[in-house]
Amino acid sequence: MTLIFPRLTVRSRHIPPNTNHATSQTMIAIVVTPESVTDMFQASKEAFDSLVFYFSRLEMTGQSDKESAIKLGKALNVDSFLVVRVNSWEYVRKEGDNVGRVGLSLRLVDATTGTTVWKARHEKSSSYMFYRPNLKDVANDLAKEMIAYMPPQYQQGASLSQGLAKK
Repeated sequence: MTLIFPRLTVRSRHIPPNTNHATSQTMIAIVVTPESVTDMFQASKEAFDSLVFYFSRLEMTGQSDKESAIKLGKALNVDSFLVVRVNSWEYVRKEGDNVGRVGLSLRLVDATTGTTVWKARHEKSSSYMFYRPNLKDVANDLAKEMIAYMPPQYQQGASLSQGLAKK
Protein backbone atom coordinates (compact mmCIF):
# COMPACT_ATOMS: atom_id res chain seq x y z
CA MET A 1 0.00 0.00 0.00
CA THR A 2 1.35 3.40 -0.94
CA LEU A 3 0.03 6.70 0.41
CA ILE A 4 1.08 10.19 -0.46
CA PHE A 5 -0.35 12.41 2.22
CA PRO A 6 -0.64 10.90 5.67
CA ARG A 7 2.44 12.52 7.16
CA LEU A 8 3.73 15.51 5.29
CA THR A 9 2.60 17.78 2.54
CA VAL A 10 4.05 21.23 2.85
CA ARG A 11 3.90 24.62 1.31
CA SER A 12 7.24 26.20 1.88
CA ARG A 13 8.84 29.56 1.29
CA HIS A 14 12.32 30.43 0.23
CA ILE A 15 14.32 32.69 2.59
CA PRO A 16 16.64 34.96 0.56
CA PRO A 17 20.35 35.01 1.51
CA ASN A 18 20.32 38.69 2.53
CA THR A 19 18.13 38.00 5.59
CA ASN A 20 19.47 37.04 9.02
CA HIS A 21 20.38 33.58 7.74
CA ALA A 22 23.93 32.89 6.55
CA THR A 23 22.72 31.03 3.46
CA SER A 24 19.41 30.75 1.69
CA GLN A 25 17.26 27.91 2.91
CA THR A 26 13.78 26.51 2.71
CA MET A 27 11.56 26.94 5.74
CA ILE A 28 8.21 25.31 6.40
CA ALA A 29 5.45 27.88 5.98
CA ILE A 30 2.29 25.76 5.99
CA VAL A 31 1.68 22.09 6.67
CA VAL A 32 -1.34 20.84 4.75
CA THR A 33 -3.45 18.38 6.76
CA PRO A 34 -4.14 14.92 5.33
CA GLU A 35 -7.85 15.76 5.22
CA SER A 36 -7.15 18.86 3.10
CA VAL A 37 -5.09 16.82 0.66
CA THR A 38 -7.89 14.25 0.40
CA ASP A 39 -10.34 17.09 -0.31
CA MET A 40 -8.00 18.42 -3.03
CA PHE A 41 -7.93 15.01 -4.74
CA GLN A 42 -11.71 14.72 -4.55
CA ALA A 43 -12.31 18.26 -5.84
CA SER A 44 -9.80 18.32 -8.69
CA LYS A 45 -9.66 15.78 -11.50
CA GLU A 46 -6.27 17.22 -12.49
CA ALA A 47 -4.85 16.56 -9.00
CA PHE A 48 -6.30 13.05 -8.93
CA ASP A 49 -5.01 12.23 -12.42
CA SER A 50 -1.56 13.58 -11.42
CA LEU A 51 -1.58 11.31 -8.37
CA VAL A 52 -2.54 8.23 -10.39
CA PHE A 53 0.12 8.96 -13.02
CA TYR A 54 2.80 9.61 -10.37
CA PHE A 55 2.05 6.34 -8.57
CA SER A 56 1.89 4.29 -11.75
CA ARG A 57 5.38 5.54 -12.66
CA LEU A 58 6.63 4.97 -9.10
CA GLU A 59 5.30 1.40 -9.06
CA MET A 60 6.61 0.57 -12.55
CA THR A 61 10.12 1.95 -12.14
CA GLY A 62 10.61 2.11 -8.37
CA GLN A 63 11.77 5.70 -8.81
CA SER A 64 10.12 9.07 -8.47
CA ASP A 65 9.42 10.47 -11.94
CA LYS A 66 10.53 14.13 -11.99
CA GLU A 67 7.96 15.43 -14.47
CA SER A 68 5.00 13.76 -12.77
CA ALA A 69 6.25 14.86 -9.31
CA ILE A 70 6.36 18.48 -10.51
CA LYS A 71 2.89 18.15 -12.02
CA LEU A 72 1.53 16.63 -8.79
CA GLY A 73 3.13 19.39 -6.71
CA LYS A 74 1.52 22.04 -8.92
CA ALA A 75 -1.87 20.32 -8.74
CA LEU A 76 -1.65 20.23 -4.92
CA ASN A 77 -0.07 23.70 -4.72
CA VAL A 78 2.82 22.38 -2.57
CA ASP A 79 6.59 22.60 -2.80
CA SER A 80 7.28 19.17 -1.32
CA PHE A 81 5.45 16.02 -0.33
CA LEU A 82 6.14 12.79 1.50
CA VAL A 83 5.27 9.43 -0.03
CA VAL A 84 4.66 6.75 2.61
CA ARG A 85 4.65 3.10 1.64
CA VAL A 86 3.51 0.46 4.12
CA ASN A 87 5.76 -2.57 3.61
CA SER A 88 4.50 -4.68 6.51
CA TRP A 89 1.58 -4.42 8.93
CA GLU A 90 1.06 -7.66 10.78
CA TYR A 91 1.08 -9.78 13.89
CA VAL A 92 3.49 -12.73 13.60
CA ARG A 93 5.37 -15.28 15.68
CA LYS A 94 9.10 -14.67 15.55
CA GLU A 95 11.55 -16.94 17.35
CA GLY A 96 8.79 -18.13 19.71
CA ASP A 97 7.56 -14.62 20.56
CA ASN A 98 4.36 -12.87 19.53
CA VAL A 99 5.28 -9.72 17.64
CA GLY A 100 3.41 -6.79 16.12
CA ARG A 101 5.44 -5.58 13.13
CA VAL A 102 5.23 -2.45 11.01
CA GLY A 103 7.53 -1.54 8.11
CA LEU A 104 7.51 1.82 6.33
CA SER A 105 9.30 3.42 3.41
CA LEU A 106 9.36 7.22 3.27
CA ARG A 107 10.34 9.30 0.25
CA LEU A 108 10.52 13.10 0.52
CA VAL A 109 10.07 14.72 -2.89
CA ASP A 110 10.84 18.33 -3.80
CA ALA A 111 7.87 19.12 -6.04
CA THR A 112 9.53 22.19 -7.56
CA THR A 113 12.36 20.15 -9.12
CA GLY A 114 10.85 16.65 -8.99
CA THR A 115 13.88 15.24 -7.19
CA THR A 116 13.88 12.91 -4.24
CA VAL A 117 15.42 14.87 -1.36
CA TRP A 118 15.52 12.02 1.14
CA LYS A 119 14.32 8.44 1.48
CA ALA A 120 14.39 5.78 4.15
CA ARG A 121 13.04 2.32 4.87
CA HIS A 122 12.74 0.81 8.31
CA GLU A 123 10.81 -1.75 10.33
CA LYS A 124 9.77 -1.76 13.98
CA SER A 125 8.55 -4.69 16.05
CA SER A 126 6.84 -4.81 19.41
CA SER A 127 6.74 -8.07 21.37
CA TYR A 128 3.70 -8.96 23.44
CA MET A 129 2.45 -11.74 25.64
CA PHE A 130 -1.28 -11.17 26.24
CA TYR A 131 -2.34 -7.87 24.67
CA ARG A 132 -1.52 -7.08 21.08
CA PRO A 133 0.17 -3.72 20.54
CA ASN A 134 -1.82 -1.21 18.52
CA LEU A 135 -0.10 -1.20 15.12
CA LYS A 136 -1.02 2.48 14.63
CA ASP A 137 1.01 3.30 17.74
CA VAL A 138 3.93 1.21 16.47
CA ALA A 139 3.71 3.00 13.09
CA ASN A 140 3.61 6.45 14.76
CA ASP A 141 6.68 5.59 16.85
CA LEU A 142 8.47 4.33 13.75
CA ALA A 143 7.56 7.45 11.76
CA LYS A 144 8.90 9.69 14.55
CA GLU A 145 12.18 7.77 14.59
CA MET A 146 12.51 8.02 10.81
CA ILE A 147 11.63 11.73 10.71
CA ALA A 148 14.55 12.39 13.06
CA TYR A 149 16.84 11.46 10.13
CA MET A 150 15.14 13.80 7.65
CA PRO A 151 16.94 16.93 6.46
CA PRO A 152 16.51 19.48 9.29
CA GLN A 153 14.51 22.00 7.27
CA TYR A 154 11.75 19.38 6.75
CA GLN A 155 11.66 17.91 10.27
CA GLN A 156 9.54 20.76 11.64
CA GLY A 157 6.82 20.22 9.04
CA ALA A 158 6.84 16.46 9.50
CA SER A 159 6.50 16.81 13.27
CA LEU A 160 3.64 19.30 12.85
CA SER A 161 1.83 17.02 10.43
CA GLN A 162 2.10 14.09 12.84
CA GLY A 163 0.18 16.12 15.39
CA LEU A 164 -2.41 17.12 12.79
CA ALA A 165 -2.84 13.52 11.60
CA LYS A 166 -3.70 12.27 15.09
CA LYS A 167 -6.62 14.69 15.52
